[in-house]
Amino acid sequence: MARPHTQTHTQAPEPQDRRRLARRRVPTGPRGRERVERILATAEALLERVAPDEITAAAIVAEAGISIGSFYQYFPNAQAALAAVLQRRGDAVDRQTIAAIEGSGGLPWAEAVERIVDSVFANFGRLHEEHSTQLLSRSVVPSPELQGLAAESTARVTRALHAHPRLAEAIPDPRRRWLVARTTVEACTGIQGWAFGPWEDEHPIDPAAAAEEMKHLVKAYLGRYLEDPR
Repeated sequence: MARPHTQTHTQAPEPQDRRRLARRRVPTGPRGRERVERILATAEALLERVAPDEITAAAIVAEAGISIGSFYQYFPNAQAALAAVLQRRGDAVDRQTIAAIEGSGGLPWAEAVERIVDSVFANFGRLHEEHSTQLLSRSVVPSPELQGLAAESTARVTRALHAHPRLAEAIPDPRRRWLVARTTVEACTGIQGWAFGPWEDEHPIDPAAAAEEMKHLVKAYLGRYLEDPR
């Protein structure tokens, strides 16, 4: 439920656009991993001082103390490194969301919904309090690569919800349970994106109020399957 904001109804991207933010190489050894970590840490440091659109590969390598050739081994351009920073931040929130789902297995389902939604909004809210994250989202999100990463995020969280013991007990059919889990995650993703996104709205959006509405929505939907008949 931590996907970046994505644009809808866009024209199908050209094949070369799909590769614009893709990493050229994934490091396998400790030296390569250390080099990529240095690149990403430097990109994050630059974001505190420079707008994303003004960060170049040359600026990253100069501050990181590595060669431009080493940079291009792993990233095709500076924007790809910034996309990796945004992905890493989103992945961290996903891990927290999944931990909240997995940690709620022994709770009454309505209480589990409360805790999971509170966790999602707290973690996502902290992420979007970072000014650099907001700038990153607006800078790189329109890319097909980031939209693909958003789909991976949705699938990860859906798998965690699909495996929740209370849902598995209520919906034994795995295909049906996946549909219910995916529907829940898609709805929650839409609400959190709206609550924290830079969208124009007729009335100001209060994320805390949006979280309460998400709880009502999820409880009403999952209640069809999880409500204790007693």
